[in-house]
Amino acid sequence: MKTKLQYLIVAAVILMTGCRETPTPVLSVTETLLEFDAGGGESQTFDVTSNVKWNISGQEAWLPVTPVTYQDNVTKVTVTARANTNPEERSCILTINASGENVVPQTVTIIQNGAPHISSFSPASAGFGSTVTISGVNFGATKESNTVKFNGIAATVTAATSTQLKVTVPKDADCTGNITVQAGSLTAESATPFTYALTYTVSTLAGTNEAGDVDGKGAAARFGLPFGIKMYDNNLYVVEPWHSRMRMITPDGEVTTPFSNTNMASEVAFDGTSIYLSCLHSIVRILFSDPGNFIAFSGGFGSPGYVNSNNSNDVRFNGPESMVMFGGYLYIADSRNHCIRRCSSSGAVTTFAGAGPPAESGFTDGVATSARFNKPLSIAVDASGYFYVSDDDNNAIRKIQPPLGIVSTLATGIAGRLCVDSQGNVYVGTDKNIHKISPSGATEVIAGSTETGYAEGVGTNARFTGISGLAINSTDNILYVSDCLNCCIRKIMIE
Repeated sequence: MKTKLQYLIVAAVILMTGCRETPTPVLSVTETLLEFDAGGGESQTFDVTSNVKWNISGQEAWLPVTPVTYQDNVTKVTVTARANTNPEERSCILTINASGENVVPQTVTIIQNGAPHISSFSPASAGFGSTVTISGVNFGATKESNTVKFNGIAATVTAATSTQLKVTVPKDADCTGNITVQAGSLTAESATPFTYALTYTVSTLAGTNEAGDVDGKGAAARFGLPFGIKMYDNNLYVVEPWHSRMRMITPDGEVTTPFSNTNMASEVAFDGTSIYLSCLHSIVRILFSDPGNFIAFSGGFGSPGYVNSNNSNDVRFNGPESMVMFGGYLYIADSRNHCIRRCSSSGAVTTFAGAGPPAESGFTDGVATSARFNKPLSIAVDASGYFYVSDDDNNAIRKIQPPLGIVSTLATGIAGRLCVDSQGNVYVGTDKNIHKISPSGATEVIAGSTETGYAEGVGTNARFTGISGLAINSTDNILYVSDCLNCCIRKIMIE
């Protein structure tokens, strides 16, 4: 039985308990706005301070949140945004609700930027050093925060906002292709390709527009109406028919005269042991091992005519012009016989394409001797053995397919001295400008204009007078021009 004292103690405890105040519910967060880049994988945190139970609602599939319920009086909540591959910004609102009356819910707004996106770029085609403007959204706001590439080749960003970039085109012909912009960890790609426009810069390698007969370097040298030009063993060889000599030019423009008394040779060709010169109505050979000995290789030194023969002395040409060596044979544009001749290592000659007298000149595609030419002046060959012929009086560029000698027409309305690069592009020098013909036959003027003159410059700002020969260094992308009436050798950098 409880004593009176015990009842008094119990009553006091009950009284004291009833008088204790219930704690006021507390709920707060340290952040109300979190912003994420589009790349994804980034995590940010905020603290929830509370003395009552709570939970989080409103999270999205792209926004994992942990934990989402009460853990402690101060709980660190981690928010991780997954990558946003769309250009549009996305957001959600996290709501933290607590149990109990009069507890104000807390909210945290989450915003994630959209992915970079290219909407347009201009110009669609440009050369190195040009500025291309790229428009879009979600680019980096600074130059350093963007990586721009043209077909995988890095470019320099010169100015940047979140919606526009200014970029300098790099010097690389492989820049043709789609443009990409990387901002953060995400990359945008253009819907259409950029086209790299080659730049053709004309300068003078050797000589000036003043005639003379002086060996020397660059502008100190003088030429007298240079004509046919070929590259061999990294040097240029130029014949001067009206002075009966041949000049050699090193890559840095040093000019010497290794051969004189060349019998008015107008064109030159090479194999591994010899130099071949087309002289009036015959082909002359000079051995590298015996440079002072001019050998009547084919056609003797006889009169003009049209004779095929196994005996080189019986062969006759009529105005042999340009020559090219391929597969151990010398192919010759026999201009006034209106055909292409083929000469063996012994000097024996056959007709490869077209037909000489008594057949007449003409303009007919066909196989070998069934085709017709009208004064073929210049011939070149590509690495696959396709020949290109400037058919002068037909004002056309013809193409000959091996091994049967199938003649077709690559382009019309143009003729002149020609060469071909490693990509199958044909360059044709007319009197005052240079055309480029693509393998498909598309033609463009790359240097010079409709006016003659003597001027250096880019593309059509340059001037030539009497282009008489072309040679190409495909490795270094340099085109060399025999500028006859300007008495100099020009150099065109293709970049």
